[in-house]
Amino acid sequence: MLFPNNQELAYIRILIILPICIGVFYIIFKPNYEEIKQFTAKKVNKENNPEFVSKNTINNRFSSQLLINAMTQKEMRIQLGIHSSQASLIVNERKKRFFSNWEDFKERLPSLAPRVNEFKQLGAKIGGL
Repeated sequence: MLFPNNQELAYIRILIILPICIGVFYIIFKPNYEEIKQFTAKKVNKENNPEFVSKNTINNRFSSQLLINAMTQKEMRIQLGIHSSQASLIVNERKKRFFSNWEDFKERLPSLAPRVNEFKQLGAKIGGL
């Protein structure tokens, strides 16, 4: 049959209207994209911008949540930026007994010892559980 049925016509209409809508959306909002590009291209000066919040400031606000002795594997992966295998090492070692301090952590997990300073900068603490 040469003529499309109603369902095929509906699909054809969608295929025609969708790119037009995307084009109109782009034409209307393109200046906003340009403003965002210009804003992100500028260097943000901490001294001149009181609203500037550094990554460490944000993490330090939530440092009470970054307790190595209490974090789940998922929290460690997300908040500390470690691989799931490293997070499982921490959890497995923690099951034996909680970490008493960072030195204890380094001794029991020598593969993660180089990252201890990074964890501290993110606001992580061993915690006394």
